[in-house]
Amino acid sequence: MLEHDRPLLEGYRRGDRAALDVIYRRLSAPVLRALSRGFGVRVSSGVSAVQVSPLDLDAAHQETFMRVFSDSARRHYDGLKPFEPYVLAIARSAAIDVLRAQGKLHREALPLDEVADALFDPTASPEAQALQAEASAMVQAFLSTLSPEDRTFATARFIDGLSQERAGALCGLSRQEARTKEAKLKARCLEHLTTKGFLDGPSVKSALVTTLVLELFLVG
Repeated sequence: MLEHDRPLLEGYRRGDRAALDVIYRRLSAPVLRALSRGFGVRVSSGVSAVQVSPLDLDAAHQETFMRVFSDSARRHYDGLKPFEPYVLAIARSAAIDVLRAQGKLHREALPLDEVADALFDPTASPEAQALQAEASAMVQAFLSTLSPEDRTFATARFIDGLSQERAGALCGLSRQEARTKEAKLKARCLEHLTTKGFLDGPSVKSALVTTLVLELFLVG
């Protein structure tokens, strides 16, 4: 768990060679797996799926760590946010630029925000991808109603996929406090969906969007 290794992350921010070597060994494979799965991008017509070919994967992987280890990326990292999602966000941007440079992706394509990317399935139909975009907007709206601490916990736990214990540690919570906070947030999410009429709505579209939100936010 990199975010618990404060000396390592401080070494990263300073640019210590030993720290950078450790980070590369730990995150090289996760970056390759994430890029191999594909990801979503936002284009003028909505959301589109991107698949990185084996030929482009190596270039995107190399570009990712050149950026992760750059002075600007190390300065930008605050030492507090979960580190692996930070690196994976850089990896998606690097892959997009590699594909743009080769004319395989429109220059207008932009990475999805982290909520949309967590919901996005590159193998889904265009109709399903539209529902995913709507679900991500609903989650963003819910997150905006939370206090800064609750929003940090919810993002770490449900969007970044950290364990309950790790998400609680980011907020300085004990295991019991994290357990209680998660239960309250799940209840608030259900209340939010009810208030917006999604849980009571008869439409299939409402049901599908709600299912996506529940899968992201309430399972676990």
